[in-house]
Amino acid sequence: MKAIRNFIFLVLLGITLSACNIVNVTSVTSDSSDFSAYQTYQFDKDAGRANSVLLQSDQDRIMELIQSEMEARGYEESSSPDILVDYFITIEDKVQKRESTIQDARMGYMGQRNYSWSASDSIVVSRYKEGSLVIDIIDAKKKNMVWEGTATAEVVKNRKNKEEFLQKVVSSIFSKFPHQASKAGE
Repeated sequence: MKAIRNFIFLVLLGITLSACNIVNVTSVTSDSSDFSAYQTYQFDKDAGRANSVLLQSDQDRIMELIQSEMEARGYEESSSPDILVDYFITIEDKVQKRESTIQDARMGYMGQRNYSWSASDSIVVSRYKEGSLVIDIIDAKKKNMVWEGTATAEVVKNRKNKEEFLQKVVSSIFSKFPHQASKAGE
């Protein structure tokens, strides 16, 4: 009985995880950056401009979400900023291979990206697109990058909750940006 409950739990967990849009987030901070010197920001003049893969409305929404995250951290938009904000999107074709040697699979197996295999010696190939949103924070005076955050996820056409997903992606990136704007005179 316990084995059946464990099996049902694993199946439900698998269904739940496959329904989620798993976002992998990484960030890099320059060792020489002094975030206490930064109070103001401005979008780089080319921010998001190389993103021909996005609709203009999506580019505008990403900029609004970044602006909201910067302001939540106390940074003020300025025409003479301490830091510049840039972002871009990359999309790559990916291939995932799985080899199956399951000899006693009675019910088969359903894996990531909705492919399955049964009891046979076979190699299953799945092709998909992976997209990354990269946000760069650049010291405006020194012109060097002080922080970069990247979120990567599988590209899904006609995403039902696109607005919610964009918010999740941008906030996930900024969860790795622990800096607050310094107060004037500090």
